[in-house]
Amino acid sequence: MSQAFHRLLLATERTEFDAGAERLALAMAQRCAQPLAVVMPLTNNPEYEVVAPQLAERADRHAAASLAQLRDQAVGAGVAIDLRVRHGAEAWREIADEAHERLADLIVIRRRGRRGFLARLLLGSVGLGALVSGLTAYGCIALFLRLLDRIGMMPFVYYRVLLAAVLYAI
Repeated sequence: MSQAFHRLLLATERTEFDAGAERLALAMAQRCAQPLAVVMPLTNNPEYEVVAPQLAERADRHAAASLAQLRDQAVGAGVAIDLRVRHGAEAWREIADEAHERLADLIVIRRRGRRGFLARLLLGSVGLGALVSGLTAYGCIALFLRLLDRIGMMPFVYYRVLLAAVLYAI
């Protein structure tokens, strides 16, 4: 029987709300006998880093220490793990970019810090952003492939030849 997932990605900020997602991702990687990729998105602000670089360095040290703990958990579970910290303005964008770069089959991410029936229906802003980004990318690719089936590649060839002629004339 083939495995459904070959490239697992865990998105974590190492808070108490991420503990369940971390346990699930480690268990899935162990069961599938696959390595686990981990991304820790750090939201940053360039002005903040210029004004208070020591605080940004402290955040990086804290992230490294937190990920070292996660690495120890993975080693204890017998799971190969690849950890990355990504800096950016929006956490969801960093998660989506990491998933794209790693060609992840599955992203394991926390829901929210709430419990109960209604909480299960809701996604947090990071999860919602990652979901919308993935669905939009999938939809755009599907539409473009349908368009290519309908019109072919010739309009794009004409466009490139015309563009080359304009650039050559300039």
